[in-house]
Amino acid sequence: MIEVSLSKTVIDTKWIGLSGFWIESSRYGKAKPIWQGPLGRGSVMLRLAGCLAKRMDRKPQVMNPNVDDYIQTHAKWQKELTLLRKIVLESKLTEDWKWRAPCYTLDGKNVVMLAAFKNDCVLSFFKGPLLTDPDNILVAPGENSRTFRVVRFTDARQITKLKSKLKFLIEQAIEVQRSGKQIEAKKGPDEFPAELQAKLEEDPKLKQAFEGLTPGRQRAYVMHFAAAKQSKTRTARIEKFTPRILDGKGMNDCVCGLTKKPPGCDGSHNKK
Repeated sequence: MIEVSLSKTVIDTKWIGLSGFWIESSRYGKAKPIWQGPLGRGSVMLRLAGCLAKRMDRKPQVMNPNVDDYIQTHAKWQKELTLLRKIVLESKLTEDWKWRAPCYTLDGKNVVMLAAFKNDCVLSFFKGPLLTDPDNILVAPGENSRTFRVVRFTDARQITKLKSKLKFLIEQAIEVQRSGKQIEAKKGPDEFPAELQAKLEEDPKLKQAFEGLTPGRQRAYVMHFAAAKQSKTRTARIEKFTPRILDGKGMNDCVCGLTKKPPGCDGSHNKK
């Protein structure tokens, strides 16, 4: 059903049957009118037909079932994650599942992620430093973060209040990805690969353990992970060394407990 207000110059917001099509209006305050001017019956129908055609051209968003499970699992942040998911899905991004978390991509390239932690949930931007953030709502997730930027939430009302600003950042992120812009990498061992940053954000215990390592041990891991050319290889290396990091060990530290020259391994385990 469509309701046309002759006392105003816009069409009111309504759902139209099976098409699922809707028109924004100024009736609800913040929504932006899609059409203004004298309301002639013919012009209204023409404008409506054009909008409907655009709506029908859009591809339906495919929702990943893994994300459904993720939101259900994190009951504490279920409302917040649902709101963030809805906002992201209103963009042109594809919902994917990477690093055991919701990831949203453009032509297969990572753009934003959702994540739930003990004290908050976040919307992460892979190329955050390239975005314009006039309200300063983006923060670096850690001291060594050179690519990721996140917006943290502890209440659904915060998300509702920032909805328009979040959509602005998401659209920017999409344009940045399309443009092919890259964050200028700082040459040297401190360049964190995105896969490691995502893993640390996903697993607070691993993050705490990694930050507890000496700078030299951290640097060795970062260099080893970043040396892999493919994302799946970097991810596999991180998974392989996760137990060692959680145990507070460096890449070359002894884990058998038999060495006589700690922390290195002297081959004592081979003499058993």
